[in-house]
Amino acid sequence: MGFCQKWIGWMQEYVTTVSYSVLVDGFSHGFFKPTRGLRQGDPLSPYLLLICAEGLSHLLHKGEQRHEFSGLWLNRWCPTISHLFFANDSILFEKVNAQTCQNLLHLLREYSEISGQVTNLNKSSIFFSQNMPEELRNEIAKILQVLHVRSQDKYLGLPAVVNR
Repeated sequence: MGFCQKWIGWMQEYVTTVSYSVLVDGFSHGFFKPTRGLRQGDPLSPYLLLICAEGLSHLLHKGEQRHEFSGLWLNRWCPTISHLFFANDSILFEKVNAQTCQNLLHLLREYSEISGQVTNLNKSSIFFSQNMPEELRNEIAKILQVLHVRSQDKYLGLPAVVNR
């Protein structure tokens, strides 16, 4: 993303040098180093998360430009929408077939190698338009290895699908 090496070094040191100590009944029980993730509650963490999200967004846009996948049009006068981010959640909008799924998985692996963040497929799901044949839905869900969400399912306690 164009950051200078000195700044990148600072951020890597910031993320990797933390250690924690656990107090039990008021006594310290040694130190341990976390093996992954940002420091939760640290004021810098949201900014580092935004930088990572910007990197993923850039990769998705590059994939669209290379016609590896394409977003969806709300109408013919607007640009496509391929993704939305909210905090640490991502929603991807794609016209899918077996090849675009493989392209998407490749992009997520590339992002993981670059950022150190890994997509948790156990927490991921896919929703299809009602026009897609059931056989193709099952094939796509199997390729992506994610749960197929139906219109009556819920996400965070709310309906996964909201009608107009």
